[in-house]
Amino acid sequence: MDEIASGGTIRMTTDFGEVTCFSVSLDAYAAFWAPFLTETFSEWFLIVDSPLQVTVGDRYATACFDAQLQGIMHDGDRKSHRQTMQQTYTKSGGAWRLAQEQTKIAPGSSYL
Repeated sequence: MDEIASGGTIRMTTDFGEVTCFSVSLDAYAAFWAPFLTETFSEWFLIVDSPLQVTVGDRYATACFDAQLQGIMHDGDRKSHRQTMQQTYTKSGGAWRLAQEQTKIAPGSSYL
């Protein structure tokens, strides 16, 4: 993600309903998620499973979509949960860079 992230502060929010995580850098985001993912899964991936809704302006663009986080647990069990994502990009030096991401985990579907 370093290649698409803006050079400045990046705001990333993950909303589990009762618990919300706010990160202001990719390092903080990775530090939050890495333990959950490595302790929970032996293998995982994110699948976009809805049409992308993209809005583009002169300096900002947004992308909204639904996704499934799927993985294989260390015991071999397969799990998945649904989430809705909204990403905001800024145009910098002619390239679009991720400036903000908000993830809403579907109620009752989280296993992390």
